[in-house]
Amino acid sequence: MSQGGLLIVDITDPTNPQKISLYPSQTGGFDVVVSGSYAYIADADSGLQIINVSNPSTPTKIGHYNKPNSSFYKVTINENYIYTLGIDTNISKINLQIIDVSNPSTPIQVGYYDTLYYPMYIAMDIAVDKNYVYITEESFGLIVIDISNPSVPTEVGHYNTPGMANGIVINGDYAYIASGESGLRIIDISNPFTPMEIGYYNTSGEAYDVAVSGNHAYVADVSSGLRIIDITNPTIPMEVGYYSTQDWTLNVATSGNYVYVVDLEYGLRIIDVSNSSTPMEIGYYYSPNLFHNISINGSYAYLVGGGINNGLWIINLDNLNNPIEVGYYNTLDTPNDVVVREGYAYVANGNSGLLIIDINNPSSLVKTGSYNTSGRSVGVAINDNHAYVVDDVINTGGGLRIIDINDPTIPVEIGSYYIPNGAIDVAISRNYAYVVGMVDWGSRLSIIDISNPTTLTEVGYYNIPGTIGSIAVNQDYAYVVGKSDGILWIIDISNPTIPTNVGYYYIPNNQDREAYGVAVSGDYTYIAGGYSGLRIIDVSNPVIPKEIGYYNTSTEAINVIVVGDYIYLLDSESGLIILEFPNPTNIKQNDKNKLNLSLPKTFALLQNYPNPFNFHTTINYKLPTNNSITYYVSLYIYNLTGQLVQTLIKNETKTVGQYSVIWNGRNDKGQLVGNGIYFYQLEVLSSKNIISQIPVFTQTKSMILLR
Repeated sequence: MSQGGLLIVDITDPTNPQKISLYPSQTGGFDVVVSGSYAYIADADSGLQIINVSNPSTPTKIGHYNKPNSSFYKVTINENYIYTLGIDTNISKINLQIIDVSNPSTPIQVGYYDTLYYPMYIAMDIAVDKNYVYITEESFGLIVIDISNPSVPTEVGHYNTPGMANGIVINGDYAYIASGESGLRIIDISNPFTPMEIGYYNTSGEAYDVAVSGNHAYVADVSSGLRIIDITNPTIPMEVGYYSTQDWTLNVATSGNYVYVVDLEYGLRIIDVSNSSTPMEIGYYYSPNLFHNISINGSYAYLVGGGINNGLWIINLDNLNNPIEVGYYNTLDTPNDVVVREGYAYVANGNSGLLIIDINNPSSLVKTGSYNTSGRSVGVAINDNHAYVVDDVINTGGGLRIIDINDPTIPVEIGSYYIPNGAIDVAISRNYAYVVGMVDWGSRLSIIDISNPTTLTEVGYYNIPGTIGSIAVNQDYAYVVGKSDGILWIIDISNPTIPTNVGYYYIPNNQDREAYGVAVSGDYTYIAGGYSGLRIIDVSNPVIPKEIGYYNTSTEAINVIVVGDYIYLLDSESGLIILEFPNPTNIKQNDKNKLNLSLPKTFALLQNYPNPFNFHTTINYKLPTNNSITYYVSLYIYNLTGQLVQTLIKNETKTVGQYSVIWNGRNDKGQLVGNGIYFYQLEVLSSKNIISQIPVFTQTKSMILLR
């Protein structure tokens, strides 16, 4: 699930930082400052969020402040006052708001100052020292505001720094400013009315943020990593060390002998600078969560997956429009599947086998038991007091393992069935386990009698070409999807000894020929079809399956389950997607408009979200039903001067549906672009006018980039 917010990481051991909790925010959060037991989040249109973090494992919102037409993106604190920078969208100005948080549960605005007109000028950062606020503005430099009377903030000084003024930190009588291609600028602010530059150092990249500790300034230099500058003599700063991160270095903070930097694509990196000339990375935290599988139980979703961080995530579904992460357990190994029953989560945990987690308190998950199968566990099903685990390794560990879980603290293997090339997935129905596994020339559905778990016997099988992705069983039919060919196979298992293929369905427009997950509910089969998104197939007549609806995901649809009127879909980039789909049997069908997931009737270009955004934003658009017309879609990004910044898609072939495109704030050369207003333009041609090149639909909207 692509969820942003306040992420709390334990850095007690800098070599092994561990996630403690995540408090979600509407926009993902733009900036945060922590003071005492409280974290203050600049949460764009959602305002200032005040979170009690006295117990890091259970952060709790206790206060909130918002102002109509304001979008908060920077925040700092001094004593009992919060100072925020935001955009007043009503009058197109950047504003400074001063908020009294002496009572965090009831924050009150006490002062307000319009700084500069937006988007001509963009305030980038804010710092407070004694009775003054210092604001950096990209093109205007340093602005000094007297806040001795918080209700009447007054501008008293200004210094126009060269380059693009970004991050700022105050240390003693000096302001240290990360000034883009002009490097680090050091400004004497002993007299705030007449700030003066006394020294500078031109870094090799683009200085974006800065922190100071002792005699050193640490500069986040975008493409040139972390630069360490000796400022013992601020008139002659000198570089003494550097560390090259893997991608763009954007933020920096210090504590003791450690520097914490945020790398755009590779998360939090922890650098030991005890020897400033030879800084060394000693730890990192990175969480690009790729979810593999999902289970629903009551009002909670249980997701397993990995990337660099492996684990079990618990999501509260009380508000389906705003699912909230409430629990996390680090599984260490890579989990592939999960089933939940009676207060326990049973996880197929890769090379570690079966992992059993007590989930009765979602905020405090505890390992109850485990059983190390001899292969790599990839699937799990529960029936009565038994867990059925499948391994996919070509050795004696491959196949089906039956684990007695009557006592979850002491799981015991009581039976196994060997599959030479390993198993992929398992489903249980009546007294049979339906296991799909690999053979030398393709895949095989093995039907295993489990009436006596200690003595397993294959009673029937069906050979399927290609590599299988998943299996689901419903009454007399098994539904198998091909990972390598994008085919749904429907197998009649009314007689388990003679399984028979009675129907199949090719996923349309599936150029990568992929299908990963499958679920069945009533007369409908739901397929997670990779880049073809979600496909809904009517299997009321299993001999002639028909597609009656689909949903286009932003990247690869990985897995799917259906509970009641809701579809829970896992996407490789967007994470958990929840779709409402009323029971198809209650919806009328006709020849002209087959059952669908609210297929659009008109063209539409939707507002990007989040907006403003800092690193990534999603642009959605809709293409209407029109007698099987093929559309050719282009989506462009322009800057304020009308220059083309990036072509996101160009003449891509699409049909009816809603689509999502992500812009990462870069141009066509892969370079980060500056803050400001950008325009995105959708242009649609149809198969009827492709020769004339006259669009059937064109629309442009604006968005705001603020890092």
